[in-house]
Amino acid sequence: MSLKNRLKARRESGKKEAVSTEITAAQFLGLEEGKTGYSNLLEYSKYLESLRDTEADELEEFFEKIKEGHRMANSTVRRVDKSGRPYIYCSFILPNANPGYKVIVEAGMLEFIKHYQLGKIKINFTISELAEIVFNE
Repeated sequence: MSLKNRLKARRESGKKEAVSTEITAAQFLGLEEGKTGYSNLLEYSKYLESLRDTEADELEEFFEKIKEGHRMANSTVRRVDKSGRPYIYCSFILPNANPGYKVIVEAGMLEFIKHYQLGKIKINFTISELAEIVFNE
């Protein structure tokens, strides 16, 4: 079997097995005992503090779309911006538009986005709620 066919079969089998688990901000940060998160307090604090204003605005809107459960319209093609930071451009499918957001994929964000796209997770928090935990712990 070719690599392309093997990967296609794996993706299709993953779609059938996808069961969404709702995660909290604390779980995202690995703060619940015995659970591994996508990031940790120190790493995510550095990540948030490193964002430019436009990146922070887009991340806020991105998390709103994720929390609302909107489908993403694109795959996770990783690129590097002018400042050398890895990012992906995430578009969402809405009835009358497909808004898109540049998301810097550091501090566990790429894995988080991939799990959302596969339907493995749902979230019940905003980036503001996540930041509240990060900066107050």
